Amino acid sequence: MEQQHLVKLLEERVSVVTDGARALHARAEDFAFRAQHVANALKNGFPVRDRAFGDDLQVFNKHVKTFGGEALDLPNLLARLERAAHYEEETVRSAQSLFRAVSTLTKEMRNLQAAMGVAHQYIRNTTFKVESTYICLELEKITQKTDLLPQSCNKILLAIATPTRVPG
Repeated sequence: MEQQHLVKLLEERVSVVTDGARALHARAEDFAFRAQHVANALKNGFPVRDRAFGDDLQVFNKHVKTFGGEALDLPNLLARLERAAHYEEETVRSAQSLFRAVSTLTKEMRNLQAAMGVAHQYIRNTTFKVESTYICLELEKITQKTDLLPQSCNKILLAIATPTRVPG
C-alpha cells in the first residue's frame, strides 16, 4: 500500500513539473513572437518599441534555472522508486498513470526546447542572443535528462506488474 502512495505522490510531482513546462513553453512562444516582431521591424527600418525584451529574457532565464532544479530531481526520485519497486497488483493502474504522465512531460520538454530554439533564431541583438543561448543550453540539458524518464518508468511498471515466481 505504501508503494501505491509513493507512485501517486511521484505522479503528482511529475504533473506539477509538466505544468511548469507548459507555462515556460507559452512564454517561449511569446519570446519567439516578440523576437520575430523586433527582427522584422529592424529589417524594415521601423523603430523597435519592445524595450522590456532583455529584462524579460533575464527573468525567463531565472525561471528556467528554477524549473531545471525541480525537473532534474525527477530522475533521482524515479530511480529510488525503481530500486524499491515490487509486485503489487493494486498499484499497476497508478504505475500506468505515472508512465503516461512521464511521457507527457517528455513531450512537453521537447516542445519547450523547440519553441525556445525558434525564438533564439530570430533574436538579433548579441547580448540577447547570448542570454538565449544559455537558456537553450539549459533546456537541452533538462530535456536530455527527462528523455530517460520513460525508460525508468517502464522498469517500474514491469517490476510492479510482474509477479515474482516462488521457487519450488
